[in-house]
Amino acid sequence: MSDKNPPEILKVSEVRDEYEYVHKQTCDKCGRIGTYEVEMQILTKKLGFPCDELKCKCKNCDAEKMFVFDITILFERYRKQFSNLSDE
Repeated sequence: MSDKNPPEILKVSEVRDEYEYVHKQTCDKCGRIGTYEVEMQILTKKLGFPCDELKCKCKNCDAEKMFVFDITILFERYRKQFSNLSDE
């Protein structure tokens, strides 16, 4: 990755929010808006929180960038949904 600083961790409540955010960003290298495409999505933990890391590449200049999203809210929602399942 070409990032020199660790990426900011952004909170989201839906996976689609991650992709919408990425597609609205300006490329750090060429300055074009909306040119990042997600190449890989990785589920990981950062600072003890579940996170999605999205490895992206600019369609215009091939610059790479990593976006990190805190998905704790999603994990909590799914944990509650699955805890309501019964063995009927």
